[in-house]
Amino acid sequence: MVATDGRRPARVAERVRDVIAEVFQRVVNDPRLRGLTVTDVEITDDLRMVRVGVRSIVVADSEARRKEIVKALERASGVIRREVTTRAQLRFAPELRFRYDEGGDAQTRVDDLLAEIKSTGG
Repeated sequence: MVATDGRRPARVAERVRDVIAEVFQRVVNDPRLRGLTVTDVEITDDLRMVRVGVRSIVVADSEARRKEIVKALERASGVIRREVTTRAQLRFAPELRFRYDEGGDAQTRVDDLLAEIKSTGG
């Protein structure tokens, strides 16, 4: 799925990532989507499907919260898709698929646990 051998898909993926990050900050008005960051963008070689990994800057500490974020992204995908197509100057509007990237949350939790152990003298 990830286009690593072609330079154009890699360039487009980077541009799409920048556009989506900007859309999160300036265009989408859903409060559930505030504080999101784009962690990963994978694009097919034909540029027709994009998988977007996102993470909340504020830790989304429950599975329900993570699912809520993905649902809100799916509802806003029409606006995001239109912005991506226009701003990245794509011929076709790519299908956007969102997933919550839990890697950062896990790291934050580990850091918190280590800090707690250190503070208790353990």
